[in-house]
Amino acid sequence: MVAATTLVLLLPGLVAAHAELETSSPKDTEVVEGTPAEIWGTYSEAVKVDGSSLVLQDAGSGKELARGGVDPDDDKRMVITPVPELVPGDYIVKSTTVSADDNDIDREQWIFTVAPATSPSPSETPSATPAPTSSPSASPSPSAAPSASPTAAPSLAPTPAPSPSGSGGSTGSGTDVLLPILVVLVLLAVLGGYLYNRRGTPTTPAP
Repeated sequence: MVAATTLVLLLPGLVAAHAELETSSPKDTEVVEGTPAEIWGTYSEAVKVDGSSLVLQDAGSGKELARGGVDPDDDKRMVITPVPELVPGDYIVKSTTVSADDNDIDREQWIFTVAPATSPSPSETPSATPAPTSSPSASPSPSAAPSASPTAAPSLAPTPAPSPSGSGGSTGSGTDVLLPILVVLVLLAVLGGYLYNRRGTPTTPAP
């Protein structure tokens, strides 16, 4: 009777001696995008380094892909880091712990799925590029304005200059030619009248 009672009292302690899995990342049946940064599990009690392990396997082939162990900063945690690049598919994590209290062994496993990582949509980058193209297209327009001004200026300047010079030259040359002729004709008329008057005057004989 005493032995049975002792066994009943000790049984909960014996069961609690296992370092059982409490939480994990990724969780069981979780779907993650791309390769997780690390794979880890936390346990109900401290875990020995010797004999404890955390193993990542391909669910299809059973091939071991990575292996981890007890976290140096936390003896209730085991971790795999770094995690190799994982292609989309299913993966199994197998945990083996050796209790630091009584060397009891506990084994756990869980599965998670890697989905393709979503890349940022490239449609946003091209939408920003057309904006700069509109500003250079407006710059060539000022070049048309200066091109029209120099052509108009020289066309107006030469046209008024020749008109006064041509009209003044023709009148001046005609006056210079006619004036001497009129003077000669007047002198001839005066001289002819004088000679005609001299010829008609009677001469008186000398005494």
